Amino acid sequence: MPSVSVVHLVWKPLGVETLRRFLSSYQQNTGGLNHQLLVVFNGFDDGKGLDAYLELLEGVSYQPLILSRRSQDIPAYFAAASAVSSDLVCFLNSYSVLLDKSWLMKLYAHIKRDDVGLVGATGSYQSLYCSVKESMTEEPGSYSLKRLASSPRRQWMLSRLKSYFDPFPNPHIRSSAFMLGRDLMLSLEPSRIRTKMQAMRFESGKSNLTRQIQLRGLKALVIGRDGKAYEQENWFDSETYKSGEQSNLLVADNRTEQYAMAVAEARRAMTKTTWGR
Repeated sequence: MPSVSVVHLVWKPLGVETLRRFLSSYQQNTGGLNHQLLVVFNGFDDGKGLDAYLELLEGVSYQPLILSRRSQDIPAYFAAASAVSSDLVCFLNSYSVLLDKSWLMKLYAHIKRDDVGLVGATGSYQSLYCSVKESMTEEPGSYSLKRLASSPRRQWMLSRLKSYFDPFPNPHIRSSAFMLGRDLMLSLEPSRIRTKMQAMRFESGKSNLTRQIQLRGLKALVIGRDGKAYEQENWFDSETYKSGEQSNLLVADNRTEQYAMAVAEARRAMTKTTWGR
């Protein structure tokens, strides 16, 4: 069986409670598969301010990785992939909360297939370009957006976003929780990622993670709590991300929780932005 590493990002500005939530879910839901846990400490300025986090991790089997300088989540993922020697790597962002006792085994069951290069807990069709464009035209009550919509800056902003992101539908596996081969990850082209926008382009831009995998003839699948793999055309039906009650979700994050707590009207708007329905 291939060796597996699980990478969890700890981003200092979020505080210890985010790590506490993850660890609580991790200790209750061990994954159902042997693995090494790598905890990446990001934003700690060479280890300063770690005491409270290390105290939470007492009794947990893990390896630490302290990044020497603050970075976006994608460069942190690449640093983690370089630091481990396992065959497969599962990346979990700071907000991740595990929802199933066999969550890792369910991801592994499909990533080990020869025709699959990437699996994730959630996928989306959202286009940042289209979302921003619609927000400028569909909220006439917002003075700032209304003003921006009629300004030269609007044209510049939209032109820039259009050059970075394909229009809807723009299918991509979300980078909050995904798994792939370590060597495959390190062979990808992350370009230069220093800003949030550059990180978003790696997730859903024109040369995003999912597309790079697919261009190699490999599939990108969403895996549900039911253990089933959902191909791109069926991601909405998986009920994992901003669909129905998200009852089939394997790993939650801040965006899935935002949807879960929203009123019906807000949910409909989120679903439309994500899936066009």
